[in-house]
Amino acid sequence: MRKIKGRCLCGSVEYSIADNLIYAGYCHCSQCRRWTGAPFSASGGVTESDFEVLNGADKLICYKKGEGSLSHFCGSCSSLVYGEVHSYNMIYVMLGTLDESPSLKPQWHVYTNYKVDWYEIADDLPQYEEKLAPY
Repeated sequence: MRKIKGRCLCGSVEYSIADNLIYAGYCHCSQCRRWTGAPFSASGGVTESDFEVLNGADKLICYKKGEGSLSHFCGSCSSLVYGEVHSYNMIYVMLGTLDESPSLKPQWHVYTNYKVDWYEIADDLPQYEEKLAPY
């Protein structure tokens, strides 16, 4: 299976995933907006076994984002790189940190009831007012 590398802004943290995303999508919740500084986040999930930190594990700073969810940032440039949800055996990567596009493109928009009013969703992807379980 093809591997895709990803990295933080400064390149101190580098990881790889198998090109085997289980899901990919856009989240419009207020936490993701504050977390990324953008009107939505774009992330995709892989199983823990399909994820590997290649370089810079010692540079990572961890933040408990929610119950059972840990986010990992580069301690040098503050880039949000990936997160863990152990109860689902999942790693979510921020799609913008990947060096190449994964085979699976974003499939949906979630938490659209929290979308900022100045951004219009201009694609034909399904929109959900709440999250999709378990993602």
